[in-house]
Amino acid sequence: RPVWVPESVRQLQWEIHKQSYRELDSISSIAGFLLRSLREEPAAVVQLIAIKMARAWYGTDSGVPDRWLLLFQIPIVSLLWIGVARSLQGGGTARDTGVRVAMSVLYFWALTTVALSIVRYMVPALALMVVTMPALGRSFAESSRLPSTSRSTTRRVDS
Repeated sequence: RPVWVPESVRQLQWEIHKQSYRELDSISSIAGFLLRSLREEPAAVVQLIAIKMARAWYGTDSGVPDRWLLLFQIPIVSLLWIGVARSLQGGGTARDTGVRVAMSVLYFWALTTVALSIVRYMVPALALMVVTMPALGRSFAESSRLPSTSRSTTRRVDS
């Protein structure tokens, strides 16, 4: 099932399709095409990249359950990113882990965006993000602590 995109993006996709095997046969030719397109139709190029980046987190080959998967993925991916962010805010091993996980996730996200933007290729990144979940729990625990009680200022009078 086709995925809806704005008309300007559809036109850009058609141009890519028309040139794909004849002219777009190297990274430099693809980059040149995208740069020319960015000068001519910047909104279409930015929209195409944004759509591909978003679909990397929920898109499928068939496109059929995309909406349901999107609803399912929004809270999960949001919590996972919060876990990564909390890990990065921590110190020592937590921060080191957060940096490694964030770099790995960004790597998978970039490759998935450039290639076929479907969630199947993000599964390893999603699994890595689960490692940061303890940091998420720590942040919730810290925010739910009761304020410390202050000592009473009344004195006991000895008789």
